[in-house]
Amino acid sequence: MKTKEFIEGIANGTFSKNDIIMLSEAFPDKKDLAWDLWMADKECLESTGKPQISDEAQISRISRAIDIISDEYQVNIFSDNDTHTIPAPIKIPEDIDTDLFRAFLNVAIKKGVIERVNGALKFKKANALLAYACGAIFCGDHIETDTITKSFVIKRGYNGDFPEKQLKDFLGVSRLSQSRSQIIGKLPRGYMEIKDLLSKSEELLRNS
Repeated sequence: MKTKEFIEGIANGTFSKNDIIMLSEAFPDKKDLAWDLWMADKECLESTGKPQISDEAQISRISRAIDIISDEYQVNIFSDNDTHTIPAPIKIPEDIDTDLFRAFLNVAIKKGVIERVNGALKFKKANALLAYACGAIFCGDHIETDTITKSFVIKRGYNGDFPEKQLKDFLGVSRLSQSRSQIIGKLPRGYMEIKDLLSKSEELLRNS
């Protein structure tokens, strides 16, 4: 059975608890399987052939299946210790729910740049780096060569308004607009890691 079929069967209520455990045996990496389930309601997973799950009842069944696999195999996609129950999926607010933002969250969580703490997502790097990422995602901020200094700098994009309030509510980080203004015309320390995450996020979408 393919992962897509497994997820769809769970979402549609086809499988019992015993079915889920039995069918999980066919997947060699239970942690990857749990990750695919956790990301089942996120559009960016279409790039890997996983279905998008949006119905609340389906999300509830997916969450229950994650708990079943977590308990049975003692895996946790958010920890290397693999000893805790995997949390249920986090819903992205509609105002900032874009394909690129979903792809970025997907990549950043896998790379450990974002982690889940007490049911919320936490960006583990400096606020300036989050401002760079969000400016690129929502407004088109980009890196280019300064015509005078010939050095690389961040240039402001004008593709849309920066969603200050929505990002604060979702990620719990204040004054991101201020942080964004402070890095325009220069590069924040550690920017290459975020630039790489953004490139990987765009690659996910291109391959979808």
